[in-house]
Amino acid sequence: MKHRVFATQRGAAVIELAVVLGLMLTLFLGVVELARATQQFAALSASARAAARLASTNPTAEGIARARCLAVYGRALDNCSTGSAGVPIVPGLTIGHVDISVPRDVRDDSGTLQWPADPGLAAIQARTSSGSAAGTVDLLTVTIGPPRSRYRFVPVLPGITPAFDLSPISVTMSVPGN
Repeated sequence: MKHRVFATQRGAAVIELAVVLGLMLTLFLGVVELARATQQFAALSASARAAARLASTNPTAEGIARARCLAVYGRALDNCSTGSAGVPIVPGLTIGHVDISVPRDVRDDSGTLQWPADPGLAAIQARTSSGSAAGTVDLLTVTIGPPRSRYRFVPVLPGITPAFDLSPISVTMSVPGN
């Protein structure tokens, strides 16, 4: 009789183990996917800061193009055409996900417009400690994932965590020398 009780208890323990193990595995995989999404967001934030720093120190058409390559590939290249630039810093990131807004039109040596200014981006008015106007400061903004082309996080196991769009990441810096 004791033998039957142990066999019944052993079967119940196996079922309990299967249920608890399934829940624990699902929870663990969800935490791993959340960590991946957080890591990708941090990588995109650092990339946007580096691109804004580069573009603000060199607000020319070449400097802006190099900043876009830096934002996507982690390297400031003169030409970042698909395939030749390497692997993006996060999977699925493209040049189309990067928007750079400049405070004034960028023209080449001949005067041809290379990069139009963003009309919504205004310069801020700098003030002295007494409150009087001290001039303006031009601002440059790098946005990864603007509203029309947001970066989409794709999980390794889509059944556990759904794919979702990351909010746009914007970094604004002043353009020195103005």
